[in-house]
Amino acid sequence: MRCPARLFAVVFLLVPVLVAQTKVKAPLVSVLPIATAHVAPGGSTHVAVHLRVAPGMHINSNQVTSELLRPTELKLQPPTELMVGKVDYPPGVDYTIPMLPDEKLNVYSGNVTMRVLVRAFDSTPHGRFRVHGELRYQACSDRECLPPKSVPVAFDVQVTGRRR
Repeated sequence: MRCPARLFAVVFLLVPVLVAQTKVKAPLVSVLPIATAHVAPGGSTHVAVHLRVAPGMHINSNQVTSELLRPTELKLQPPTELMVGKVDYPPGVDYTIPMLPDEKLNVYSGNVTMRVLVRAFDSTPHGRFRVHGELRYQACSDRECLPPKSVPVAFDVQVTGRRR
């Protein structure tokens, strides 16, 4: 009888440790769901891509202050029926970390919105088209920078209406 009691005690003590080790951490940077864009053949529209940077973290802006820093970049691959234009990145905020008080970093934190121009060709048929891509970034805290990462980005474009 003592063996099952010891086994129960060991399991009882180890379960919280195992649960803590298997908890999934919230992502440091997440791309929020993107609304379907609507455009007519020959027309264009802007698509807002909203990011959320975890509290206590920041990511380098698109305009880095040193070539050693990885800029935030949104790379998109549209289907052949669509064209993606320039990405409008928001201005970053100058930020100083305690470890480098004389160096200003240009960063994003909290909620960030990028805008992308999407155009349908005159010949684009009516229908729903999926744009795929990735957001590349480097997340940092006041104490450390993590290796660069990327997260997938995707949104739909609904082509309807009269040709322009």
